[in-house]
Amino acid sequence: MSDGRPIGITIIGIADIIIGIVGLPFLAYGFWSFFVGLFNIFGQFGLMYLIFSIPFILGGVLGIILIMSGIWKLKLREKGRKVNLYLSPLVAIAAYFGFYFIIFGKTSSYSLTNISCLLISLSFLGLHIWYLTRPKVKEQFK
Repeated sequence: MSDGRPIGITIIGIADIIIGIVGLPFLAYGFWSFFVGLFNIFGQFGLMYLIFSIPFILGGVLGIILIMSGIWKLKLREKGRKVNLYLSPLVAIAAYFGFYFIIFGKTSSYSLTNISCLLISLSFLGLHIWYLTRPKVKEQFK
């Protein structure tokens, strides 16, 4: 904290970078799956590979965005805070669909572990939004 950055911003910035790095293999798998489907479009499972590659590619792109957002937050740039606040509704929507498929999905299991992980994720998301919108934290990014 010698540079005047609050410890909360440091923790959130480093967490964003780590989560973004974890998301990068999804990008590689998504492109691999896309090209397998593209070269086998008329063969067995070709179209399936194309369709199922989309979430992996989106997850990898979000990983890159999170890495950039974490670096910007560590440098106290306003765009790092705003990127997180703009992505938060997308994360909430994804958590809603995850919760829906856990409860009502035919192949998903209704387990306390899955539900508790989703609820913990949403609570961390809420704390994240709350922290980044506090006036004292917002003035750090100016």
